[in-house]
Amino acid sequence: MRKLLTLTLLVLVTALALAQSGRYEVVLTECGPRKIEVIKVVRAETGLGLKDCKDMVESCPKVVKSDLERAAAEALEKKLEAAGARAYIRLKKP
Repeated sequence: MRKLLTLTLLVLVTALALAQSGRYEVVLTECGPRKIEVIKVVRAETGLGLKDCKDMVESCPKVVKSDLERAAAEALEKKLEAAGARAYIRLKKP
């Protein structure tokens, strides 16, 4: 019984580690009332042109940036939310 419990715990820890080490993407769901500030954040983070960023912000939901590590995705999400937008992080689809 103890071996089964240890094995189950090991499997759970491994699955959690794989989920944490995966690649993530940040999805912009709503630009909020301060659209210009959100566009500035998107432009600074993606390096896209002004028109492309404006189109991205106006056509929510859109993936702003993908293939990020967890910490970078969380940082981008916080920047977008500080600018007045709504965003979330999701695990990148393979």
